[in-house]
Amino acid sequence: MDIEQIARAAAAELDQARDAKVKSITDLASSAQRVADARAAVVDAEREHAKAYQVAERAGWDEKTVRKLGIDVPQRRAGGRPRAARKDATADSSTDA
Repeated sequence: MDIEQIARAAAAELDQARDAKVKSITDLASSAQRVADARAAVVDAEREHAKAYQVAERAGWDEKTVRKLGIDVPQRRAGGRPRAARKDATADSSTDA
């Protein structure tokens, strides 16, 4: 029984197990990054889709016709100018009393 040979064999097994463990977490991190990149790409594509839909609406296309043509309508609309604040008639009358 050669103790040094046993120690080297044990160390090699530990190194191999450690390498496999490190590779698994590296693969997980890489996969998580690809998912994050894909999600960001979807957000960008949805924003671009909403803007294109807004342009189509301004050009005279309505939702019904767009759907009839087989084009999905964006779930979120593109942002625009904020609406002006409305005067509330009940608020005005309550302050007069």
